[in-house]
Amino acid sequence: MAVEGGFTVMVVDDHPIWRDAVARDLVEDGFDVVATAAGVESARRRAAVVKPDVVLMDMRLGDGTGTQATTAVLEVSPSSRILVLSASAEREDVLQAVKAGATGYLVKSASKTELAQAVRATAYFLWEQDGRPEGRAFEYWLKAKEIHQRQLAYDRWLAEGSPEGRDLDIWVEVSQEIDES
Repeated sequence: MAVEGGFTVMVVDDHPIWRDAVARDLVEDGFDVVATAAGVESARRRAAVVKPDVVLMDMRLGDGTGTQATTAVLEVSPSSRILVLSASAEREDVLQAVKAGATGYLVKSASKTELAQAVRATAYFLWEQDGRPEGRAFEYWLKAKEIHQRQLAYDRWLAEGSPEGRDLDIWVEVSQEIDES
């Protein structure tokens, strides 16, 4: 099986069944899962060695928080992109994740397809620094960039409160897209 996009993924979750299932699903979808970790310290140690492109991060870990783990991973692997995968959809959790450096946030109620799309979008965001991809990868990159920009706007609106005017129209459209997915 070909590796999706040539990027690497690390899964961080303190629940072994969940962590292993997510890693297995990603591998089945063609992603290169290079490491898994159960907590803040193991995530930091493994990220320092494997330098993953994308880190799928739970917000609640046995030895700390996903926010602490995000900070620790980015200290040792600053080019990694963090996609939070959490049971919590609380505004404060989203804000803390973004403030710590997370690129994206996805709730654990997401489908396997939505998870793969989110990992792909997070990974393709890396190409912003390295130039644009070509061919079919370019199509994925454009879609990922659009999704990422919409997610950033949505996160900003959540953080700042209710939007007004044209922003309200866009916010309603984006929130409906998120609810429908």
